[in-house]
Amino acid sequence: MNFPRAMARKHLRKHGVIAPPVPVEYMLFTEGFRVEKVPYPDGIAGESWWEGEVGHIAVHQGLAPGRLRFTLAHEFAHLALRHHQRQWGDLLAPQRRFRDVEEIVWEPADPVEREANQFAAELLMPLTLFRKDWERRPDARWLAARYEVSLEAARRRIFELADGG
Repeated sequence: MNFPRAMARKHLRKHGVIAPPVPVEYMLFTEGFRVEKVPYPDGIAGESWWEGEVGHIAVHQGLAPGRLRFTLAHEFAHLALRHHQRQWGDLLAPQRRFRDVEEIVWEPADPVEREANQFAAELLMPLTLFRKDWERRPDARWLAARYEVSLEAARRRIFELADGG
């Protein structure tokens, strides 16, 4: 098991999540993070940063609900995994902002962004729960609705299951 997924599972246990949909907005609130929706003019989906001991997340106000939840979880990952404290010289193409409002880049070149995606997928669609639901009802649209994620995110998770995830 890799570190981002293990950290997502830690947060799921901490917040007592046992069934979908995962209350990511509530989790961020109870963690003490400040979240705001803003009208990004350049296609930015979201970003996160620390001000002292307070984590901040800003997300594009026009995101579709499933995409919004993924962006919140992705930015939660950056804060929870303390990506902002890493030395950028060792990483490829650092990007502080989660770009592309319309589409998630599932396997970005930047390892930090890849970790944030892994954390977000596990947080919103915990593999143990998702696998049981898929076996019970193998329908991507139903899973997307049940987990309150985009159809694209549900399909990606199904692909991971088929790939031995």
